[in-house]
Amino acid sequence: MEKLKKKLKLPVEFVYYLLICIGNYAYDMFRFMKHSSLLNYNSRQKLEARIIAHAHSIERGLSLSECRSGFGVELRDSLLNLLNEYIARGYDISAVPFVSAINVLKFYISNQNATTTVIKTKRRLDQMLLEANAPLGNANGGTQNLTKELILKKSCEEFSEFAVNRFSIRDFTSEIVSVDEIGKAVKIAQKSPSVCNRQSSKVYVAQSKRDVALIGNMHSGVGGFSASINTFLIVTSDLQSFFSFNERNQVYIDGGLFSMSLLYALHNRGLGACALNWAVDKKTDAEFRAVIPIPESENIILLIAVGHLPDVITVPVSARRRLDEVIRIL
Repeated sequence: MEKLKKKLKLPVEFVYYLLICIGNYAYDMFRFMKHSSLLNYNSRQKLEARIIAHAHSIERGLSLSECRSGFGVELRDSLLNLLNEYIARGYDISAVPFVSAINVLKFYISNQNATTTVIKTKRRLDQMLLEANAPLGNANGGTQNLTKELILKKSCEEFSEFAVNRFSIRDFTSEIVSVDEIGKAVKIAQKSPSVCNRQSSKVYVAQSKRDVALIGNMHSGVGGFSASINTFLIVTSDLQSFFSFNERNQVYIDGGLFSMSLLYALHNRGLGACALNWAVDKKTDAEFRAVIPIPESENIILLIAVGHLPDVITVPVSARRRLDEVIRIL
């Protein structure tokens, strides 16, 4: 180690904290490798997560204003395979993730043209339910239509109504959201809790045609509705605000809290918004920073597509788990 320090000509303090950080990040990495479904989905939680993600991708496709007929053949087949595996493992088929996925497929079949692949999907689904031979629970799936009038009304009611009536919006009018309106929402979000009130979060507003096009092309999550987006918000959190290796993940905690507050604030201002995760590899992150000037010290938390609401909006149902699947009394 002494030879390494001399060769690199690094301060002793730097080497000390470097080793501590490596140890702690290695701890995070091995826990992720062990418990995530990166390598397998050998538990109910892992399998349900995949089922939910597949079902939501279908719902999202159905909610687009220009929904492509017969889309997602591989996605539907993969979801059916996951559902069959769920049954084979003897998991609870009354659980919301399973039932909602079934209803998403039913909704898809009833709202698509009866092509060969759609008919095949229906046959596979019917056969699976016949072989399951058990009553299913209750959970919706598919899409629902909302009106601008309803969303604006609910955005001014008490919090329980306000929160459950916030939806991810993927269809906007051509009217540009004013920077002043965005600023009012950001002002509200500034009341988000942050560690020791350090307020590390920042918001970048992208509205030029160049920037909007670049971001739309680089983010896979806007496929199918990028044409209606004229404003992106980029939420970041600055690493310069943290000073302990114990805070290595705090940048995402503070940034995440701020992001949720911002989404609520946009809803309160009567705007539509869709959160777009920034779970990317280092290559994509570097390419993004090469064209959008985000300081190196700031971690990108997520992007938000924001715009004015059309009169009628189609949104995914996105069923939530039962309370007893979420809450645990210690």
